[in-house]
Amino acid sequence: MATTPITTPITATATATAYLQSLLNKQLRIHTTDTRMFVGEFKCTDNDLNIILSRTHEYRLPSSSTLLQSLPSATTPTTTTASNSPANDDKPPSTSPHTNTSASTATSSSSNTTNSIKADMTSRFLGLVVVPGRHVVRIEVEE
Repeated sequence: MATTPITTPITATATATAYLQSLLNKQLRIHTTDTRMFVGEFKCTDNDLNIILSRTHEYRLPSSSTLLQSLPSATTPTTTTASNSPANDDKPPSTSPHTNTSASTATSSSSNTTNSIKADMTSRFLGLVVVPGRHVVRIEVEE
């Protein structure tokens, strides 16, 4: 009886490692539990799922008091959204967030018309950042 060599398939660990290596130096958008978003270059991670980003910008939704100040004084139905345009323009265009985040909505049953108010997301440049893995909600790769 002849024996044939047994080849082992690529393990899940090797596949995960290869995927993480393919993400090195790519722009990631990381959403956290406190509604912040970090956009930066992926540098490394560890066993606790902490993520290190370089050249990072942080984006935050406007505070509720800022949104209330943006509301019109008239009592018309309104829809309030946070704009995806950052507050400062000192960063490259590829780091701007591409999603709109709804902050609050008020509607009236007597009318189908709504007014939209846009408030810029607050942003700042942070540089090198460690995002704790326990606070990561979603990770997106910017292509």
